[in-house]
Amino acid sequence: MFPQKKASLFDFLPGPLPDHPVMAHIDAHAAAVLAESGRAVAAIIARRAQMDRDGRAAETLFVPVGEIHIDLAQLVTRMLILDGVRAQEASTVCTIEQPHNSVLQKIYMQAGKKPATRKDFARAAQIHAEDSTGALSLKTIQACTAHGSAAYTRHIALSEFLLRTGMPARLVDTPMEEAAALITKNDPSTARSMRACAYDPARADPARHEKLRHIAVRNHHMHALTMDFARANRARIAVLLCGALHPFGYDVQDPLARLEAEESLMACAQKAGTAAVGIDLSGWKDCLSAAAQEKLRLGHEDALILDGLPDIWAQTDDAGYIKQDNAAPASGVILCVNHETAYTDELMRRTGLGAYVIDSQTVADFQSGRYDEIHSRLQHWQKSFFPS
Repeated sequence: MFPQKKASLFDFLPGPLPDHPVMAHIDAHAAAVLAESGRAVAAIIARRAQMDRDGRAAETLFVPVGEIHIDLAQLVTRMLILDGVRAQEASTVCTIEQPHNSVLQKIYMQAGKKPATRKDFARAAQIHAEDSTGALSLKTIQACTAHGSAAYTRHIALSEFLLRTGMPARLVDTPMEEAAALITKNDPSTARSMRACAYDPARADPARHEKLRHIAVRNHHMHALTMDFARANRARIAVLLCGALHPFGYDVQDPLARLEAEESLMACAQKAGTAAVGIDLSGWKDCLSAAAQEKLRLGHEDALILDGLPDIWAQTDDAGYIKQDNAAPASGVILCVNHETAYTDELMRRTGLGAYVIDSQTVADFQSGRYDEIHSRLQHWQKSFFPS
């Protein structure tokens, strides 16, 4: 069901906001985030300028930005990259590694159903046609993101940034089952990517981590939908926000955990003839190894690793929910929602993104307001899909 107006989780956390040792380093972290995001923006704009000089002005530059989803400094860095790029190139769009049919899933959930058939999944295209800038998807994320998950700051703050700046945005990942990362050929766009990758689910290695079995299909899908969205909006730059393993692969010894460079987003771009520059925020050498650079024939203008960012992780359980323990943690580890929010909000303020901070004490009212904005449209679609 869609969330009803309710008290915020912050109403139930004990006492005033506890101190956290990481806050003593906030100025140094802000300086590092500004410096590293500036490097990324410079690389993207330089590549765009080179494309123009090479007679490719009409083409879109594809920019996959890989992050650790629970690293708070990286989540602020990606917003600064978007902000810096749009300041120099207005025709920029953003795509996000989340199921492209998220709004459809919420509509079905409200009706007590789940999309199952090809007809069900095809209805996502109707929603996309009426949500050309992605505003409905972004507001749905804001209204329906549960407090307590590490995604709280990531989703709400990013969506607010995109909505207020007016940057077109779209969710582009394949639909996946909640219990496991299982893709379905009943989704038309996923089926196209499965055919393009010659992927047979029956031949996938069951021993391989479930989130990696279909990674080539997901990467093909995210690249294809990003470029479709860029063309529809006549964008000169398209930034895809995704996990750190997606842009270049993950070059580790364990064959069941390794993501081959040939399965990566940069490989998808090369096969499609798309100009691209990949950005890695994780600083993990395994995400942009020398072997991957050689396999993908990457020059210095094609890839950038930001290895100067602080590591500030939100510690979560297996379901992705941030822990509620308020005990003083080791520096660099965030254990509770109010620490996550306090650190991220302060980092945003000190790096020039304060306008997009949602005050934690009013977030419940903010989410209720977003729900009120989208409720009639979601109800319209529900009645259209389920007239009886």
